[in-house]
Amino acid sequence: MKKFITFTFLFALIFLYACSSDTVSKTEGPKLSDDDSVTDTDTTAVLPPVFPDITFDGKTVLILGDDLFNERYWLTVETENGDILNDTVYRRNSKIGEMFDVTFVCKDGGGSANILMKSLMAGETAYDLYLPHPNTGIPELISNKALQNIYDLEYTDLSKPWWNAAATEEYTVNGKLFMPISEYTITYQGFSAILFNKNYIDDFDMKIDLYGEVFKGTWTYDKFYGAISNISADLDGDGVMTADDRWGMTLHQGYAWGFSYAHGQKITTRDADGYPILDLNTERMMTVVERLYNLAYNGMAYTATSNNAGFPTNPLWTIFKNGNAFLTTLDIGAMFFLMRDLEFDVGILPWPKYEETQEKYMSSTASGFFCIPSMVENQLLSDILFEALSYYSYLDLKPAFFEKVLEGKITRDPESYQILEMLHLGKTYDIGFTIGNANAQGFISNIVFTKKSTDLASHYASVESEIVNFYGKAFDVFFE
Repeated sequence: MKKFITFTFLFALIFLYACSSDTVSKTEGPKLSDDDSVTDTDTTAVLPPVFPDITFDGKTVLILGDDLFNERYWLTVETENGDILNDTVYRRNSKIGEMFDVTFVCKDGGGSANILMKSLMAGETAYDLYLPHPNTGIPELISNKALQNIYDLEYTDLSKPWWNAAATEEYTVNGKLFMPISEYTITYQGFSAILFNKNYIDDFDMKIDLYGEVFKGTWTYDKFYGAISNISADLDGDGVMTADDRWGMTLHQGYAWGFSYAHGQKITTRDADGYPILDLNTERMMTVVERLYNLAYNGMAYTATSNNAGFPTNPLWTIFKNGNAFLTTLDIGAMFFLMRDLEFDVGILPWPKYEETQEKYMSSTASGFFCIPSMVENQLLSDILFEALSYYSYLDLKPAFFEKVLEGKITRDPESYQILEMLHLGKTYDIGFTIGNANAQGFISNIVFTKKSTDLASHYASVESEIVNFYGKAFDVFFE
């Protein structure tokens, strides 16, 4: 197995910490009361977790996040204000705070991976829980052993429905899991979807029943391509297609992997021993690249990129918002609130399948990780709260988000809500992306949008060895 040099000093500190930690005896307390249940049929039949009868003397629980995650995740709020998500989080945190005599504080830190590793290298146990950035810093956190193996926790039960089973399976390697996903982060886990302006159905006399195709399982790339192929037009007559014209769709370049996952193509697969291996040079990936290229350069899609903060004013959104695109791509989990401001009737579709024989529609997700630093002040506290926050979010926050917000305020028809539920169940995870470097994460975009090419073979040849070597170092930690 390949070996590599890491921060030896950090390893030594973690080893000494593990050897010196006190062992806390387990005392089983009563089950949570019936008053804590809700009427939602998805939750009432599930037995609640059983925690030890213990309190933590007013401990302030410090949660490290990244990139303003506190605002997006609704991790901590100061008071009730009438907003359903705000108030649900307030009541959840208050309930857990009273049970265990703790309060919650979130620290938003850009570049939180470096913040956490520097803290651990200094021998500090400043942070009790951690939510990493979804696509930066995770390889370094794992290779430097900055996160705990969740399977080692005593009170966290990954078989329970408040832990995402698909994510657990994808991110477990050799019996180790450092970055699970629970309902604690349900409001920002994301699931990419396609929005459509219903006015275009009549305006362009479309004969396709979009929802019908979806529910029959026949919403494929060919149907999708046909629906947008005759819409784009040079509205201002200047001979150049710009943000001022009409488009079949607006296409976020950052969703290239969403398009690929919807086609059933990931970055990695597993060998017979469960070791992740590169899986980019395939016939299906060639099809993904060619199809994405056709969308971007045959006059059907306005393409650009944007971070979440700038997305509301980016042409990717404003073209659609102003009625000048039939479709747009949107991360519902992160940007669902934008749909409230649309003045026209809007529907939701999944990304199209590769072909009809594909088993289900798949939605890309690469966020919502919930972790515990490798060194914490009180191991028992972090373990218990890891499970408690996840359980009560499943019990209260998930129904509030889906039934009160997505169904009650965001979607305009029952079909759209059914599709959102379908996308939630079809969330697709890819350890190759999450633990990948820039060449892995940007593989498709670098071919299609940077090089404006479909030459998969030559690009793969230019980056294969570098990606393989990077993965060798990252994944070997799981086998130590």
